[in-house]
Amino acid sequence: MTFDREVKMVKKREPSTHVYALPGAPFAGFYLNLPENSELKVIIDEALDALKENKFAGILVPKKKIPKIYIREYCITNLYKMNLRRNYRLTYVLIGLDEGVCPHIIEVMTHSEYLKRFGYKGR
Repeated sequence: MTFDREVKMVKKREPSTHVYALPGAPFAGFYLNLPENSELKVIIDEALDALKENKFAGILVPKKKIPKIYIREYCITNLYKMNLRRNYRLTYVLIGLDEGVCPHIIEVMTHSEYLKRFGYKGR
C-alpha cells in the first residue's frame, strides 16, 4: 500500500512592528554612512521593508553554522540571512522585546565576505 501525499512547506509569516540595528554590530554605522541615493541603500531599504512585512523573510541559519564571532560578540542563539540583490547578504537575529519579537540587523556584506564570515571555501 502506498500513499501519494503532497507535502507543502509553509514558511511562517508574521509582521514586525520595528526593525532595529543590533547594538554594537557593524550595521548601524555602515548604513548611516551610505550616501542617500546609493543603490546599496535602496537594496537595504527593500530588505528592511520586507522584514517589517515578515520578520521570518530570511533563511534560518542552522545553529552549528552560526559564525563563532556572532556568538562571542553578540551572544546570539538564532540567526537569519537574507540574499539581497546585487549579490549582497544581510544577517539578522530575532530578539524578544516588550513590543514583541523584532529583527535586529547585524551586518550587510558582499557574497564573498559572506563566504569568508561563514567559513565557506571560495570558488
